[in-house]
Amino acid sequence: MEFALRVALSFLVGGAYVSGIIWCSEKLGSKVGGALAGIPNTILVSLAFICLTTNAHSTQISATIIPVMIVAALFYSWVFVQVSGRGKATRGPLFATLIAVFAWLILALVLRSSLSNASFVYVVVLSMFGTGLFYVLFQKYPGIKPKKIPTSNSVYIVRFLTGGAIVAGAVIAAHYSGPIWGGVVGSFPALSMTLYFLNRSQGPEFTKSVVKRLPLSVISTILFIVVLELTLTRVNTPLSFLIAIACALMYTYILLNARSRLA
Repeated sequence: MEFALRVALSFLVGGAYVSGIIWCSEKLGSKVGGALAGIPNTILVSLAFICLTTNAHSTQISATIIPVMIVAALFYSWVFVQVSGRGKATRGPLFATLIAVFAWLILALVLRSSLSNASFVYVVVLSMFGTGLFYVLFQKYPGIKPKKIPTSNSVYIVRFLTGGAIVAGAVIAAHYSGPIWGGVVGSFPALSMTLYFLNRSQGPEFTKSVVKRLPLSVISTILFIVVLELTLTRVNTPLSFLIAIACALMYTYILLNARSRLA
C-alpha cells in the first residue's frame, strides 16, 4: 500500500513538474523555467518514501550517489541538444531523447561502479566540479525569448501524463534495485520529458536557452542532498527534510532574484 502511494504521488509530482516547468519556460522565459527546473521535487518524494519504508541510514545510502547523478542529468541535457539541433540535419526530439537516455545510462553505470565506495564528500566535490564544467560548456548557448504559441488543454494533459509516467516508472525501477541503485535510477532526469516537449513546441534553440540555465539551478538539488545528509541522523526525520527543502528553495529564490537584476 505504501509503495502504491509512493508511485501515485511520484506520478502526480512528476507530471506537475514537467508540465509546470514547460509552462513557466513558455510563458515566463528560459531564465525562470531553467531556475525552477533545479528544485528537487521528484527526488524529495523518492527519498521521503525510502525513509518511510526503511530507515534514515538507507536513505543516506540512496542519497550519497545523487549529487554526481545530477552531473549525469546535465550530460543528458548536453547530448539531447547536440543531437536535436546539429546543423542542417536537425534530428527530431524523440530520436534525441532516445540517444540521450542511452548516453545517460552508460554514464550512470560507470559512475555507479566507480563511486560505489566513495565518500560523500568526494562525491559532492566531484559533482560541483562537473557542474562547473557544464556551466562553462553551456555558456555558448543563446538566451532567447519563447515564441508565443497557443497551447490547447489537451497538450497540457499529455505533458502531465507523460511526465508523471516517466517519473513513476523510475520510482518503480528504483524500488527493485536496492538502496544505491535506487538512488541512481530514482535520479533519472524528469527533465527528459521537459526538454522533449520544449523542443517540439519552441524548437532546439530555445531548448538550448533553458539548458543554459541548468548548471546553476541544479545546485539547489545538490544543496538539498548535502543538508539532508548532515541533518538526517541528527534531528527528527520530518525536520531534516523540511530544513533541506527550505535551503533548496531559498537558493532558488536567490538565484531567481539575482538573474532578474542581471536581466
